[in-house]
Amino acid sequence: MTTLSRATLLFVLLAMATGARAETVPPQPKSASEWLAAGDAALKNDSTDIALGDYAAAMKSDPGSPQPYLHRARLYLRVYDLDNARHDLDHAAVLDPNNAEIFALRGEVDFEAHDLDAAVSDLGQALTRDPGNARLHRLRAEVYMERSDVDDALIDLDQAVTLDPTSIETRDMRADAHMLKGDRTLAMADYDLAVAQAPQSSAPLLARSIGYDQFGEHDRALADIDKAIALDPSDQGGYEMRAQHFDHLGDQDNAIASYSEGIAHIPNDALLYDFRGQAYARKGDTAHAFDDFTHAIALEPKSSVYLEDRARLYMNQGDTTHALADVDAAIHNEPQDPDAYDLRAEIYSDMGDISHALADDDQALKVIPDDFDALNGRCWIRATHNLDLDAALADCNKALSLIPHFPDFLDSRGLVHLRRGEYDAAIADYSEALKREPKMATSLYGRALSEQKKGMSKEAQADFAAARAADAGIDERFKSWGLTPEN
Repeated sequence: MTTLSRATLLFVLLAMATGARAETVPPQPKSASEWLAAGDAALKNDSTDIALGDYAAAMKSDPGSPQPYLHRARLYLRVYDLDNARHDLDHAAVLDPNNAEIFALRGEVDFEAHDLDAAVSDLGQALTRDPGNARLHRLRAEVYMERSDVDDALIDLDQAVTLDPTSIETRDMRADAHMLKGDRTLAMADYDLAVAQAPQSSAPLLARSIGYDQFGEHDRALADIDKAIALDPSDQGGYEMRAQHFDHLGDQDNAIASYSEGIAHIPNDALLYDFRGQAYARKGDTAHAFDDFTHAIALEPKSSVYLEDRARLYMNQGDTTHALADVDAAIHNEPQDPDAYDLRAEIYSDMGDISHALADDDQALKVIPDDFDALNGRCWIRATHNLDLDAALADCNKALSLIPHFPDFLDSRGLVHLRRGEYDAAIADYSEALKREPKMATSLYGRALSEQKKGMSKEAQADFAAARAADAGIDERFKSWGLTPEN
């Protein structure tokens, strides 16, 4: 079979349409750089299949060049195909082991895969090859901050600021790091410098508003957000930040009003509809929430995020049929989206379909081996159904190693310990969770059951009462798992 290049095939189709003479000479094959440019243009138009073909043609045109592999890896990263992205970057690194850009992009792939140690290593390799690159220092700082290593992040950010003192993004990130350290003086100094460097930009004002909110200066935060919106009414970020500001204060009505103002200015912004839908859902207004999620899906039908949000709402309403339909569509749109598998696992778990629930959590972990939601999901499913408690404990332990002290993970591990008869350990986990979420009904109830087993009747009765006040259906939930109080 004769294989036609994309350019030749296009010529033949045009000739057929226009009646051109058959002997007309078709365009000559492009150089590797021309194929790369064509692929980049196709990718810009979301034509990923065409882009893949162009990058493959570039590889054939110049098999010793790392550039086609680098370009294709960017495409794979964009569509969240991390395994193929890593494979291409590994090959590119063999072809050009001194190329900092290859190691930098591989670090970004590692970061997306939540392999933070590998990301630090690859970005370190990139910096060895290009030590004066401020962007690489900033990228590694982002990885350090993700793994809560703020001191090392600050070292990189200080270096990035020295290399490029005009970067607003770097100053904002360093301010965030100082904020995490609780140093208001240094944090606000960087935020203020970023605002002064770009007085007509909304982004530094929005970043500073987060700092003000974090330090309890809510009036100043709101003033910065209002200034940012006035500077750029077409930026959905300002309305989102203002709504989140009100949301954190428990003021859902003003949060919804802010999203509505944004929608009035940017009527085709799907994200604003989605955010407003979430606000309506938190308020308990499911009808308006459904309307907003549906509108967001209509605006961006290929986005998995909006389908997942509507699926969660269906699930919370007990409509597993529509919930599954939405999450199936989300997975069809983005087969490498671990959040979609996590959500479908939760739906299957609620339906009592344990085998499919565990299979979906397994699939999420194939995409991201350190997916803490999937790890916690498997732990919770096994704990509630009293299955393979050793595996459940291992999953919970790993989830907590990734995000220590997270209440949901502690709650899951507490149930594992309760099932295993390890009542002291269960009480310890539940108590740690309740320090952070004092009204978590499952932790209150689980601790009460553990306290009963320890003969702590007074403490158990108090926890049962608090659990029932937080969730009137908590007795039935635990009964469905085969766990009931002693008479």
